[in-house]
Amino acid sequence: MNNIDSYLQELNEEVDQLRDGHVLPAMAFTQYLTDSIAEMTNVDEYNAVHCVVTDSIGRVQGEIYGYGMSANEEVLTLYYSIYDPTMKTPASLTGTEFNQALNRLQGFYNQAIRAGHLDMDEESAEYEVSKFIYDHLSGIMTVRLCLLSNFQIKDYTVKKLRIDGKIVNTDVWDINKICANLSAGNDHVAINIDFEGDESYKMYQLPYIEMNSERYRYKCFSTMFPAKLLYKLYEVHNTDLLMNNVRFFLGFKAGNKDTNNGMRKTLREANEMFLAYNNGITAVARDIVVASNNDATHLENEEGTGNDYISTGIIKKILDFQIVNGGQTTASIFTAKKKEPRDISLLGVYVMVKLIVIGEEEKDKISEISKFTNTQNKVKFADFSSNSKFNTEMERLSRKTIAPNPNNDPKYWFYERIRGQYKIELANINSKAMQESFKKMYPKDKRFDKEMLAKLWMSWNGEPQNAVKGASTTYAAFLKTIDDGKYAPDTSYYKQSVALLIIYQFLMSRKETKEYGNAKAPAVAYTMAYLNYITMGRIDLLKIWQNQDLSDACKIFLNKLCEQVKVELDKLAQAATTSVLTISKNSAIYPHLKNTDLGCDVNTIQNDLAQ
Repeated sequence: MNNIDSYLQELNEEVDQLRDGHVLPAMAFTQYLTDSIAEMTNVDEYNAVHCVVTDSIGRVQGEIYGYGMSANEEVLTLYYSIYDPTMKTPASLTGTEFNQALNRLQGFYNQAIRAGHLDMDEESAEYEVSKFIYDHLSGIMTVRLCLLSNFQIKDYTVKKLRIDGKIVNTDVWDINKICANLSAGNDHVAINIDFEGDESYKMYQLPYIEMNSERYRYKCFSTMFPAKLLYKLYEVHNTDLLMNNVRFFLGFKAGNKDTNNGMRKTLREANEMFLAYNNGITAVARDIVVASNNDATHLENEEGTGNDYISTGIIKKILDFQIVNGGQTTASIFTAKKKEPRDISLLGVYVMVKLIVIGEEEKDKISEISKFTNTQNKVKFADFSSNSKFNTEMERLSRKTIAPNPNNDPKYWFYERIRGQYKIELANINSKAMQESFKKMYPKDKRFDKEMLAKLWMSWNGEPQNAVKGASTTYAAFLKTIDDGKYAPDTSYYKQSVALLIIYQFLMSRKETKEYGNAKAPAVAYTMAYLNYITMGRIDLLKIWQNQDLSDACKIFLNKLCEQVKVELDKLAQAATTSVLTISKNSAIYPHLKNTDLGCDVNTIQNDLAQ
């Protein structure tokens, strides 16, 4: 079995674990993929939902399997999935099938922007998504058509784009790309800028000055980017340009209005002074390919001439380009030119760029670069990497705390401090027998990460309106509750966290919950919040940990409570003529719910309360 066949089997196993939650296998596949790649692709709020619009005689006019929005609400992503759960060896998708998928995504978008929701059932998923697109239309700059598939896709030729007035990008995640990114534990999709081979960038010649520090194992290139180059990069990649850990914090919609207006004024009235007025950009790269002038000048240190040197040349290629400071500058250039194409010229406008190449063994220093180059912004820095005190301690606790079981076998829950960590550790085990032993010790269904942890505790601590937002938004709110990552969890906190996860998994696995559609996450988040409230914080989480399950009485209680919460959320959504998902993000909803008698008798779960 070759590598791709082996990964396909592993992928199908992952999707199988989600099959109970979806009617269509393709939707379980969509849920798994969107969960896995959302952060990489800068999709902050996303939903796996199957929507089909037809004409009067039943012909499909548009179809999606999910949608998502970037943190800055400029990029709308529409997902289409083609998935065969029986496939053992990847087959190839035809160009016709590829284009049909893109056509259906475009068809759904086009009916939405024409207010197609007005002719739909207000209870339907089609209505909710179409109205979402219609309501956000003015802020959307880019529509990304994303095809997800476990097939191989070799023909990427797009026959026709039918979306007007927006930048349209296509993004294809076939089995090869899925395997390359998810099996390697990548946390973002690499952006490569090829000044020799890519027609879009061939016209740019970027001279550089390089400082090579052998002592500290990094290289620093100083160069200048033409503003036209930054405009093109943002047009294609939007906030994918930003290092994933700072995307949310550097959201372009909020804050820094005076600075951004100042940049726009400079571009409009004195664009030749932009380089002089602007602080420039700091970026990191995996590597930079250059044409050197062979003029290295060694630098002196305290001991005399050292191995550090300065050289010059022309940059030919930048591999894995990520901005760690300067997102405001990049976005402002793009937005200003986009909104005032006649009044603003980018000709002769340059931006100073500091490009840092960090070796793989020094990768942890990227978080420090992010932190210290952003100190002028009002930003919390604890999660510029996954190496915060909180996350490292949660990881340590998960590896040493045995989950109670009848035979007292060494079984553990697995906390992923880094995205894809489980797969990385499994892949690093050479022996098949040892891999099976690892899986028994750390079962796949007992994995959870910091984003899930944030969702659990935000729900439990009475902030369900934050728990139902995008992963980065929820995690940012959670950080504030744990002293921005400086809090060190103890064994009790870890066990309580797993207990909350057990409650969450039960609620999500209910047959009724699976039929809630986009109301599923709000119903569960508000049920957990209400459970903690109605029991006055007395649910014995350590007892749940010890049993690794809920009591029958607790399950019966939660079944009724979740149903009643969903009914109340439906009423509120209908009164506001909006969806449950939308209204659940309103901070006024939970106080209202707490003042509502949902008819659930706490006396039935007395044995589940701490005495």
